[in-house]
Amino acid sequence: MEMRRTTYVYRLLKSSWGIRIVITGAVSIGDRDLKPAGREQSINLSFGDTASSLPESHLGEIRRGFNVVANNNVVHVENRPVSVVIEEVLFNETDFQADGLAVAVFRWVEEAFGLSPRRILETFDRDANRYCFDWI
Repeated sequence: MEMRRTTYVYRLLKSSWGIRIVITGAVSIGDRDLKPAGREQSINLSFGDTASSLPESHLGEIRRGFNVVANNNVVHVENRPVSVVIEEVLFNETDFQADGLAVAVFRWVEEAFGLSPRRILETFDRDANRYCFDWI
């Protein structure tokens, strides 16, 4: 089984404050003979190390970003089973939006699987004092 560990730093600064999220995770790709013939691509997401202790709302945002990739069949690894473990997620509580986690993990997946970056419109709403993401 192949295993690759990568770290991605998501940065967004379009106002007086920004979002910085660091995601470390591992991708394991199983052998072809472990997947029954005719079955769809299997991609499993789990949380380990310090990421597993994040609040459920944060884990939900990570799942949301991950599922955009998995549900759109963007990740293909020669019909082999794939396991993704998000191990660590770091961010500054004072400059943070939970929905930024979805975009950050999506970018992590793009990098981890060597995908072409998808266009994501990131804007800052001054009245609401928050970032808006137009991508799903």
